[in-house]
Amino acid sequence: MRGSPYPQGRTTDREALLAAAGQALTAGTSVLLLGEAGIGRSTFLDRLTAEQAAAGRRILRSRPAPDERRLPHLGLIDLLADVSDAFLAGPAGLAAPEQELLRTALHRRTAPDLLALGSPDAQLSLHLAVLKTLTALGADTPVLITVDDARWLDPPTAGALAFAARRARRLPLTVLATGRIPDNGELGSVEALLPEPALRLAIPPMSERETTALLGAAELPSWPHPLPARIAQTAAGNPYVALELARALAAAGHPPGRPDPGGPLPVPAGVRALLLDRLAPLSARARRTLLAAGAADRPTVRLLRRAGCEHAPEDLAEAVALGILEAPGPGPLRFSQPLMPRVVYEAATAAGRRRAHAALAEAAE
Repeated sequence: MRGSPYPQGRTTDREALLAAAGQALTAGTSVLLLGEAGIGRSTFLDRLTAEQAAAGRRILRSRPAPDERRLPHLGLIDLLADVSDAFLAGPAGLAAPEQELLRTALHRRTAPDLLALGSPDAQLSLHLAVLKTLTALGADTPVLITVDDARWLDPPTAGALAFAARRARRLPLTVLATGRIPDNGELGSVEALLPEPALRLAIPPMSERETTALLGAAELPSWPHPLPARIAQTAAGNPYVALELARALAAAGHPPGRPDPGGPLPVPAGVRALLLDRLAPLSARARRTLLAAGAADRPTVRLLRRAGCEHAPEDLAEAVALGILEAPGPGPLRFSQPLMPRVVYEAATAAGRRRAHAALAEAAE
């Protein structure tokens, strides 16, 4: 992040982090909530939004989906859904050409001429129209813009919000957004949406106690203690993974007291997709190295090199950067998610698995 003004918020307690984020928003500081998929970013955003709405903030919301990123101005349509054309002409004080451009972007014209938005002059006028509208909305009530999973925001909307963010220093405007880490290079465009001052907070994983309490509150069988504890350990503090694991066990027909606490846990489809998504940016070479690591009982850099993974340090660094591996230490390599080695192994081809096992067997001789 270039010339970042963002302080790094650090706390290991999820409720303390939520309180810190709420205090920041109340003080007029924008907040970016970061975390891996399933860690609870949307839940945190919803709780904070409800608190700010109860405190009298005007809330403008957008929750884009991956397949909506290619739909221009959809984010603006969401954010300004409750802003009438009369408001644009009256309190917002938009000139007639600005009104027409914004109404075109919002698809409020009978036959919108979207080509009219393509020129640099038109884009500037549209950005100014959005800025004026946000200024007018905040004239009597502070405005909070919330964008969940902001990486999926369509580029025209992101451009308009970034334009406003750079000019919002004197406005009663704050932004609450969520972003994924590891970010695959997407975080810079998300950070640009936040006016200064802004606070960046990484949502910590749940403790084992919090995870078992979450499972206890869900509509699930009442299993003996070792199994919920093992689910919590396998979930590694990720509430989505914990609930999916527990639901998969329940769906498999395990009544209370029957599952083998030491038996293999199922890998639900949603959890598998989540972990495969994290693996997707890996290079083919790094994926082969991770396959060897996942197939070994006690993988080390030395063992992987002996098994033909000559560039193991570089490949492992790539995996660490993506949050797949913990930083290597003196002992065996550790995957950040206990189910990851299994997912890596099952995603490989049969030929790839055979090669990995043969190389590891030869390295062990």
